[in-house]
Amino acid sequence: MSKRKAPAVNKDETKRQKFIRLAEKRTNNALKYLAMIGALAVPSYEYTKADADAITKTLQDAVDRVKDRFDGKHSEVSGFTLTEKK
Repeated sequence: MSKRKAPAVNKDETKRQKFIRLAEKRTNNALKYLAMIGALAVPSYEYTKADADAITKTLQDAVDRVKDRFDGKHSEVSGFTLTEKK
């Protein structure tokens, strides 16, 4: 079993270049996963308006926390669960 190696770090990379490289990669990953969440909104799945509202509120809160971080504010990250009511 081989371990996946991290790409070689460019020692000449500036902080700005590193920011751009990581921001592009992480933003594209986030967009990919958002599209996957959006794909749950099809008739193949059963969900309620409350489920959809909980998901979109959690995602909006996360975006707001990212904006806060770029404005120099720090906020806590919380997880997400949907519970089945019986």
